Amino acid sequence: MPTKTKPAFWLSLASFVGVTVGAGIFALPYVGVRSGFLGLVVMFLILTPVVIVINLRLAEVVIGTKQRDRVPGYVRRSLGPRWERFSMGLSFLGFMGSNLAYLIIGGSFLALLVSPFVELSHTTALIVFFLVALPFALRGEKGIARVDLWLLLVFVAIAVVFLLIGLSRFTASYVNGFRPGGLAATYGVILFSLWALPAIPEVADLVQRRAGSVRRVIWISVALATVVSLVFAFAVMTVSGPATTEDALTGFVAATFRWLAPFAAIFGLIAIFTSYITQIITFAEMLEFDAKLKPATSYLVTLLGPLLLFAIGLNNFIDIIGVTGAVLLGIEGTLVLMVAERFHRHRHPTRPFRWTSALLVVFLLVGVAVELWTFFD
Repeated sequence: MPTKTKPAFWLSLASFVGVTVGAGIFALPYVGVRSGFLGLVVMFLILTPVVIVINLRLAEVVIGTKQRDRVPGYVRRSLGPRWERFSMGLSFLGFMGSNLAYLIIGGSFLALLVSPFVELSHTTALIVFFLVALPFALRGEKGIARVDLWLLLVFVAIAVVFLLIGLSRFTASYVNGFRPGGLAATYGVILFSLWALPAIPEVADLVQRRAGSVRRVIWISVALATVVSLVFAFAVMTVSGPATTEDALTGFVAATFRWLAPFAAIFGLIAIFTSYITQIITFAEMLEFDAKLKPATSYLVTLLGPLLLFAIGLNNFIDIIGVTGAVLLGIEGTLVLMVAERFHRHRHPTRPFRWTSALLVVFLLVGVAVELWTFFD
C-alpha cells in the first residue's frame, strides 16, 4: 500500500468500524441470554461471512461505476426505476428504525452519565444527545472519520477494562448454555450489529476507489466488529447472567460497582455516537443524490424523522433492532445481491452465474419470514 494512501485507509477503516460497532452491540447480551453464549457464537459464525459477502458485492458495483451513487441509485441502474422507489422506501424505513434505536439508547446512556449529579428524564436526555450530535453530523464524513479514529482507540481500551472486570467476576453457568429455541431472537440483532452497507460508497471515496483497499477495509472491519461484539457479550453475560438488561450496561453496573456507572455510560456513548452521526451523513447524502432533495431538506428529514417516531410511542429498543435487522436490512441485502449479479453478468457475460448470491438471497428471505412470524405470533 503506497505511503500516501495509508492515512486515507485508516480513516476509512475507522469510519466503517464506527458505523458497524454501534447500538446493536448493546442488545447482544440480552438476546444472548435467550440463546446461550454458544448459540450467539454459532449465529455470528453464520452471519459474519454473509455480511462480508454482501458488502463485497456492493463494493464491486461501487468501484465499477463511474458516477457516485447510493444503494437506491445502483438499484435504478440495474433493476429499473420501480425497484429504485422500493429501495428508497426500504432505506428510509431502515434508517428511521436504526437511528430511532440510537436515539433511545443514547438517551439512556446520557441519563446514566449525569445521574450522580442531576436526574434527567429519558426524553430530556434523548433530546440533549440529539443536540450534542448535531454539529458533528453537519461536518461531513471526513471530519467524523477523524473523530472515529480516536474514539475507536478509547472504545477498545474501555472494552478491555470491561472484559477484565467480567473475568474477575466470572460465573461459568451464565455462559455455558446453548438454547436453540432462542437462536431466532439473535438473528435480527446480529445482522443489525454488523450492518454498515450504506457506508460503503463513503469508504470507497475515502480510499479513492482502490479495490484492494476497500476489500481490506470490509474484511477487517466486519471481523473486528464480530470479535468486539462477542467479547463484550461474554463480559456482560458472565457478570449479569439472567439479570442482563436490554441496554446491557445497567445490569452490568448493578452486578459490579455503582461507581462504574459514569464510565459505563461514556463507553456506551462512544460506541453509538460515531455510528449515529455517520448514519445521518450517509442517509442525508442518499436523499440528496438519489431522491434529488435539497441538502437542507435532506438533513431536516434525516434528523427529525426518528424524533417523530419516538414521540408517537415507538420506544422498544430490542424489537426495533430485531425487526429492522431481520426484515428491512435483510430485504436491502437481497436487493444488493440482485444488483451485483446483474452488474457482474453485464461486465463479464462469459463467466458463470455465482450461485452463492442465489443461496444468500434465499437465506435472507427465510430470515425475513421467520422474524415476521415470531414478531406477530
